[in-house]
Amino acid sequence: GAESLQRRALEASERTLGPDHEDTVDSLWSLATLLRDKGDHEGAEPLFRRELEACERTKGSDHEDTLGSVINLGALLSEMGDYEGAESLQRRALEASERTLGPDNDHTLTAVGNLGLLLSDMGDYEGAEPLYRRALEARERTLGPDHEDTLTSVNNLGLLLSDMGDNEGAEPLYRRALEASERTLGPDHPDTLTSVNNLGVLLSNMGDYKGAEPLYRQ
Repeated sequence: GAESLQRRALEASERTLGPDHEDTVDSLWSLATLLRDKGDHEGAEPLFRRELEACERTKGSDHEDTLGSVINLGALLSEMGDYEGAESLQRRALEASERTLGPDNDHTLTAVGNLGLLLSDMGDYEGAEPLYRRALEARERTLGPDHEDTLTSVNNLGLLLSDMGDNEGAEPLYRRALEASERTLGPDHPDTLTSVNNLGVLLSNMGDYKGAEPLYRQ
């Protein structure tokens, strides 16, 4: 039901306002996002590409909206398994954000995290690790050690080290994330319980069953 309305809005906007009007570009994004959420990646891809091209024409290659379109298309290609296509877009977004917004801007750090996650999904852990560490250090410096985004970076780095088999490196990060979540969110918050579970899994994988059991019970 939603799709037919989104298509109607897009067609009318293109007909009356033109392909590069801001409302038309918004309609392209809305329909593309809807199709992606439905799992119709092949239908979403050309719409995301049209949206990106329109933003480049009207706002320039380094505009914040253009970079958002670059990230959206990169994320879609990653979901489709086109990692090479996704990587080039994520690197473009990161380089442009660093150039225009600075290395510690929140948008830049999001781009750092996106590229790190992509490389991790590709199995390039050595390429992902310095990006994860960069995001964590910058967020500690700009947001503080207990900020939600900082703790997300702590947890992400812990997960990466665990995937790399560096359980000893991952454990203090998991414990830090858990202690901060308990302190700032409370013992029963869903994010706290996720940290409890993550640490339990890690200890179990390390053979520390006595340490893992109370966490699983918690």
